[in-house]
Amino acid sequence: MSAIRRSPRLTKGAIIGVDVYNPVASSVVFQYNPTTLTRRIRPRSSFGQSATFEGQRLAGPPEETIVTELFLDATDGLEDEHPVAVATGIAPQIAALEMLVHPKAIQVAMQYAKHQAGLIEFGTPTTSVFTLFAWGVQRIVPVRVEGMTITEEAFDPQLHPIRARVALNLRVLTFADFSTSQAGFWVSMAHSVLKEAEATVGSALNTVNLGSVLPYALPVDI
Repeated sequence: MSAIRRSPRLTKGAIIGVDVYNPVASSVVFQYNPTTLTRRIRPRSSFGQSATFEGQRLAGPPEETIVTELFLDATDGLEDEHPVAVATGIAPQIAALEMLVHPKAIQVAMQYAKHQAGLIEFGTPTTSVFTLFAWGVQRIVPVRVEGMTITEEAFDPQLHPIRARVALNLRVLTFADFSTSQAGFWVSMAHSVLKEAEATVGSALNTVNLGSVLPYALPVDI
């Protein structure tokens, strides 16, 4: 009889870059889940944009940023003699994160060919990959990488990094940032619906306490 596993199965967080030019070059499953996520939420208020008092009116979904730090370490791979870890350390994982903000080579080549053919002007902006931040099934949101700080802390004899910390600054994109024809709109809407459902469950659990609070909190003419 096999032993019963008592420890829960760990869900890995990930940053997924959806890119038609190279679908696998910009996706990173976290080797170790970050221990903290710092989320900053700023409401988009329309207060002050009209002559009437509209202090409770919102101009759209809130602006949200996520700040976190990833840890990458090739030690286990080196001990197990994993060929990728032995050959390049954690350089592939770092490169995958960087490719979230780099245009793919084929995209640049296609742009150059169009420029040579006179179809576009030189220096036409390229687009970054459609990026998702996945933190369990309850939090899958489109994001834009606002910045990253990579601190490489140890190297192998060929100077490949074998341990590093990556500080990530992500801006959460909402349905207001997409058209309805784009996948990001529906991913964001699904996340909003799930969040509202969670809030409803949480509020329902506290309804027993509302009876003593509402008479004092609500105005008479509401």
